[in-house]
Amino acid sequence: MHKGDSQALLEAILTDKEKRVRIQEELLKLYGAPVIAFTVNIPGPSKKTPEGAEIHDIGVKAISAALDLSGIQILGQRLEEGAAGRVAFFSAAAPPIALKQQAIAIEEAHPLGRLFDIDILTEVGISVSREALGYKPRGCLICSSIPAVICRRSQSHSLQALNEKIRLMLNCYKAENSML
Repeated sequence: MHKGDSQALLEAILTDKEKRVRIQEELLKLYGAPVIAFTVNIPGPSKKTPEGAEIHDIGVKAISAALDLSGIQILGQRLEEGAAGRVAFFSAAAPPIALKQQAIAIEEAHPLGRLFDIDILTEVGISVSREALGYKPRGCLICSSIPAVICRRSQSHSLQALNEKIRLMLNCYKAENSML
């Protein structure tokens, strides 16, 4: 990727993130309820990959199923796609703490949950963090026992190794679920 291309991609991703904030604000205003924003943790500059799209679809189904199973009403749902990949938004009629606990349960129990990034915003737009609820930061995709943020900052793993891990996780998930 040329320097000009990477700069253009970075600007497109930043524009997408600004759009994401605007959509969250619109949903908060429209429904007056907490917002779930779901993306996939894809390392590297290119966030739009076939694997990322497939994992996103699986994650949207997992979130919808969990909300349904819990009897939580989805007031509104929206899907966006841009340079930063796909984002699914749900407005849900439930307390934000309960939604974050449910999000953490999905992230920790689903076979692809480590790749899911499920953010919860309160009715007034404040993000609910794992740490605020007493949970540890998420572990690295490869080492798992070390917080992901530490490995990311120190670039402990190559982009190739991270992408291979993602493909392996997705292929294992598909193999296990093709028999159902």
